[in-house]
Amino acid sequence: MGGKNWNRLHKLIYVAAVCGIIHYWWQVKNGRAHAGGMTAILALLLLARPVLAWNQRRKARAVVAA
Repeated sequence: MGGKNWNRLHKLIYVAAVCGIIHYWWQVKNGRAHAGGMTAILALLLLARPVLAWNQRRKARAVVAA
């Protein structure tokens, strides 16, 4: 598939996940706790990715500096 296309697909998955949660919220009439839980899980996963990437870059810089 190649690196460039893989990265594009990977980014589109994030968009699809957010659109899926928005669609789910539109469909839910009552019992919003379940939709809120799914939204929180997705938000946690989407926020964890840049934090983990930042941590890896920081560790890599520390190894190069040492």
